[in-house]
Amino acid sequence: MAGELRGYLAELEPFVTALVAGDEQTVNPDLVRTVHTLAGTLSMAPLGQESEVARELEYYLENRLNSDRPVTQTAALCIQTCLHRFHQRLAVLEDESGNTETYPREDAQLLEELAELAAREDTSVEQADELAQAQPAPPEADAAADMPAEEAAPEAAQEADAEAMQESDAAEPATPEAEPEAAPLEVEDNDILKIFLEEAAEVLERCDTLLNTWRDKLSDRKLVQNLQR
Repeated sequence: MAGELRGYLAELEPFVTALVAGDEQTVNPDLVRTVHTLAGTLSMAPLGQESEVARELEYYLENRLNSDRPVTQTAALCIQTCLHRFHQRLAVLEDESGNTETYPREDAQLLEELAELAAREDTSVEQADELAQAQPAPPEADAAADMPAEEAAPEAAQEADAEAMQESDAAEPATPEAEPEAAPLEVEDNDILKIFLEEAAEVLERCDTLLNTWRDKLSDRKLVQNLQR
């Protein structure tokens, strides 16, 4: 059993190392399969809740795979803690003395964090996108400064002609023109409608993520509460 665990952890460690280093990681089916087998192996001889931790990690990675979203820095610490717990279980298996007095028996907080990780990560990404969209656009560079010389020359000639026409018009008496009638004021609601549609799409996407997770954990009341919100 120790050899099998060591092999599964060796497959999981590069993923966690790259994530902790700051790189977003794409989940592939092989990684989900590895964690699934790891959870099954740990459940054969559990000391604490390490098999439940592995199972929750599997649910989270499967959620990222199905929603086609990467694992971000929001999940880095939580997944690193899971890997540490699995290494603790491996160390106990390899310890011939059989000392398990300091081995953690419960992981309620870690399990709770794993159950809410996908929803929290999606919220963090959405907030970052909204902040980026709220940033003012950089001022555009002067188009004339970047214009090649052969294109700038016709522009200068056109400006000179326009100035000459203005001087000619100034020499002639101005003919009074009738003022155009003011157009009726129209209220456009397209922007407001667009905002409502975007918010509705985000709500549906979050509901889809929660429903996929709830499908695998029908007894989890917190997922129901999150879905109701």
